Amino acid sequence: MAQFGGDTSVLQQVFHPVSDLLLDLDKPDKAAAAVEKLIARADESRPVLIKEVQGDAPLIRRGWMIVALKAMPGDNVDAVLEKLRQESDSELVRTWTAAALIARAKNLDELLGLAPTSGTGRRDPLDRPFMARFQEFLQQPDQEVPLEKLVAITTRNSHLTSIAVPIILQQGPAPLTQIMLQARENRNVRQQAAALLGTMELQGNHEVAEAVANALKFDPQAKEVPWAGGPLFLPGLVWNAEPNRQHARALSRHLIAWMLWADRQQQQETLNQILNNLNSNLMAQSAGYRLVSGVREIDEISPATLAWLKEWKRAFGREVLLDVLQEQGVSDDPHYSKALE
Repeated sequence: MAQFGGDTSVLQQVFHPVSDLLLDLDKPDKAAAAVEKLIARADESRPVLIKEVQGDAPLIRRGWMIVALKAMPGDNVDAVLEKLRQESDSELVRTWTAAALIARAKNLDELLGLAPTSGTGRRDPLDRPFMARFQEFLQQPDQEVPLEKLVAITTRNSHLTSIAVPIILQQGPAPLTQIMLQARENRNVRQQAAALLGTMELQGNHEVAEAVANALKFDPQAKEVPWAGGPLFLPGLVWNAEPNRQHARALSRHLIAWMLWADRQQQQETLNQILNNLNSNLMAQSAGYRLVSGVREIDEISPATLAWLKEWKRAFGREVLLDVLQEQGVSDDPHYSKALE
């Protein structure tokens, strides 16, 4: 039977047939061969490895254990590696387990959840293995791209942006517009999606403005706005050039309708989001309306809404405004019909 020396690991208390191999992990000339033998005897060695890697074994031994576990099947292995990645006091152990999980990722969606974080000045040691695995997945036929996670990566790791952005732009404006409106992870993802839509147009995609206008089309039966759950960002497009100008008018018409809807629902935050986007000089010039300013709400939200409805009548005519009001069944409501006078 092997003698375990002075360490306090589980190996001292429980004899196991793989114990000699585990001790060989401490020896530079035997470690690699021991790992191969542990992998070959995975059913036998995995339970002990899972216990030992979470204990106080020497750091070098834990590192080789992670190498062995990386090659072993089992959800329990993934769970232990993820726990160590999140909770280990050792930065090395956290890095080793993250690298193992990157190697074990079953699909691109799972891999993107492990994307390293780094700023502009420092490269994360996991960037290289992550990018290699990322490229490997992309080469698989019919690979589905989890677009929101990919956009999120560009907000967290500048070194991965160069490979992520071209893939994002290849997906076209419609799915990226949905992320701009509906991403739940954080506001930065929505804002980044809006910025990427601007980049997409600059690179020659002439369908972006139409996609944005279509995504914000007013629905009289809606229970919530299309961007519910977060801020409303719009891309900085060349709205004042054709064919974008017609889409700018359609978009602003949808926003006016959502403004009226928010007023009727008494959703002050939503109303403010809409007004912030309507109060764009470029959008106003492109769509053909004037900015409305100087109207402040005190006890109710209707004064600003009424001022904008009046501007809509001035800019586009009474019939156009009447259509907006009738769409929501308020053309006879004295609260709003004042705008028709």
